[in-house]
Amino acid sequence: MVRTDSVVKGKEIKMQEDKAEDFKWNIDGEGTLTVTGTGRMPDLGGRNHAQSLWEDIKETIRKVEIGEGITEIGLRNFEGCINLTEAYLPATLTRIRAYAFRGCTALKKVEAGGKEFRYIYDKPVKEDAENTRKLKRDSEEVREPEVIFGDRAFDGVPWAVQHFGEFYCRDGILYICFSGRDEIMVPEGVHTIAKLSFRNVRAKKLILPESVNRIEDYAFGGARFDKVLMPDGMNYLLTGDYYGSILEAAGCSEPAERRPRFLKVPFLYELALQKTKYKGYRKFLIREKKKTDGEGTWGRKLIDVSASLRRRLKKGGVLIGIRWDEQHRVQSVKSFVWLEDDGTYKDPVIDEYLMYPVRLENGSIEPYRDSTTYQETDQLEYGFGDMNAEKLMKMGAIRYPQPGTEEEWFWSEDKLNFEGPVEIELLELWMKDHPDYSIDSMEENREKDRFRLFVDV
Repeated sequence: MVRTDSVVKGKEIKMQEDKAEDFKWNIDGEGTLTVTGTGRMPDLGGRNHAQSLWEDIKETIRKVEIGEGITEIGLRNFEGCINLTEAYLPATLTRIRAYAFRGCTALKKVEAGGKEFRYIYDKPVKEDAENTRKLKRDSEEVREPEVIFGDRAFDGVPWAVQHFGEFYCRDGILYICFSGRDEIMVPEGVHTIAKLSFRNVRAKKLILPESVNRIEDYAFGGARFDKVLMPDGMNYLLTGDYYGSILEAAGCSEPAERRPRFLKVPFLYELALQKTKYKGYRKFLIREKKKTDGEGTWGRKLIDVSASLRRRLKKGGVLIGIRWDEQHRVQSVKSFVWLEDDGTYKDPVIDEYLMYPVRLENGSIEPYRDSTTYQETDQLEYGFGDMNAEKLMKMGAIRYPQPGTEEEWFWSEDKLNFEGPVEIELLELWMKDHPDYSIDSMEENREKDRFRLFVDV
């Protein structure tokens, strides 16, 4: 049976423009697929939605033989060929594109004319690159010594585990995890876990070595582990962005659940109070925590601000925030106290006070509008979720403010004057220290009421 057209199941699909010349393929009765031509193997649809020309019969393919002249295997060309056991690739091959053999769960033999395979994100060392250029200068007949394979090209392929081991590593960098075990142990000597390396990996347990000190952004996108274990002697780890981070892989995906369950990550930052010239008030800030001797101090880079605030409120006192816009006009003042059971609520709640201030004609400050809202104690975590400590330190803030605004947060022990007096006193002190800032007049507040919802999150 010979198939060289671009029609699959009666639907005509546009074939990629950079297809191989004189491209032909044939599959015999024993399931051997033979491919001939020059250049890149074509696919249907192209880009991320590409399909192979044999999409409708791929489960019958047991062996692949690609002839000399083919230089690239296209995107998803053999993805999902679950009965494919052998693949013989030509010496002219230079690239295997993303997902090309993904899901070929029976593929145990891959040969490419003696060439070695290199992952696309694994950059060759300078010496290797110079040797390759020298060979090309000496002879036009010398071919590329490696086949570069793309992202997830060998996901779920037994050959990859046999050929590379459970991981593709080079110079202490782990680029891909091929392991399908329930317990995955990263080898000692790995210092960096590269981006996308554990994408969509599932396991009951991930064990990291003491040598790891960096995890790149998105390294664990879509990954899931019941437990992540790290050595007690470790005292520093760069975890990467929250999306696709090791924290997310351990099950910390929702704002209220971002405290790690099984995860131990070294803690370098803490929520602290800074002295101010405002008597009775101190300012919150993020600061780097001093390392200790021995086993070090545990925690994580993404600081859990909400838990720190909750513990402090429970001890008594008032958390007060002042927010202003890009025109240096004060927008609102918000404060929180811990409210014990008063008969209305069975459990303790957080009392949240919101005030829109007004500057009167005599120069004094009063509430133009205010409100009180009770919320469950764990709801504070939604407003002050886990944050990137380094960015917060640069901002001089304890959380990310709304777009177009900035804010500062202070602490007062004066719980008795909550809901007005203590907030106004702080704002008056703060305004004296910020002469270029302003508070809306009564008329300006009334104008804002036309479009301002009585909500301030």
